[in-house]
Amino acid sequence: MRVPPFTRSYAVLVGSMVAARIALGVAGASPMIASQGLALSWITLAVLAALGWGGLFLAGRAGLTERWAAPRGARGWLVPIACGLVYGLLSASHDLGLWAAANGSAEQRAVWGTVDVHQPFPASIPFYWYGGAFLEIFLRLIGLTAVTWLLRPILDRRRPALGLSFWTANVIASLYEPWPYLAHDLRAAPAAAWPSILFDQFFARLFVANLFTGVLYRRYGIWAAVLFRTSMYLVWHVAYGGFRTYWIDLLVR
Repeated sequence: MRVPPFTRSYAVLVGSMVAARIALGVAGASPMIASQGLALSWITLAVLAALGWGGLFLAGRAGLTERWAAPRGARGWLVPIACGLVYGLLSASHDLGLWAAANGSAEQRAVWGTVDVHQPFPASIPFYWYGGAFLEIFLRLIGLTAVTWLLRPILDRRRPALGLSFWTANVIASLYEPWPYLAHDLRAAPAAAWPSILFDQFFARLFVANLFTGVLYRRYGIWAAVLFRTSMYLVWHVAYGGFRTYWIDLLVR
């Protein structure tokens, strides 16, 4: 039986995650929160890889893989990488802007530098490659694909092309990362303030970036989604986050 090209490409992606996981073990890197520890488990990786493989074949029934099979040339690589780098620069600039607005003293700067969500360099390189690929397989290849497949007979029954089913699934998958912040804000605010909170979150950078990642996934496949996220991580977590106090010191000189 002929193996579709995108399944071979997926095997390379999973292989790169295995290599990154081995590198993290050699470097002695440790997770910063409990959910990262779960994601780094070999059992979790095996389950994710198997479910993602199923997602590849389910994507055909959801109307997604036809787009992936067509050669897209350099655009399928350059667009997600360029957009990811820009998004990473925006995130780093926003962080520096918050510091500049605070007009912090040296003492405040020391505290700011310890409130960190970034893995130290150089372990950050395999750490965020692994994490970026993990999240995109989970959110896009498994989650978005499965929800699109479930909703397509209901929302797009009379349409040959994907429409409402994809966009509904894309919104649901895109809420995964912002949801903790959204839920916190909703619990802390009166009901009258909820429309404003929802409006702000739905136009926030994190949610919009996730929606855009879903579009990249639909158009170019899982590698495009992974490259967008890992390019953003390269700037935000590695180049900026790994040397955050250095960049802050430059700002206040």
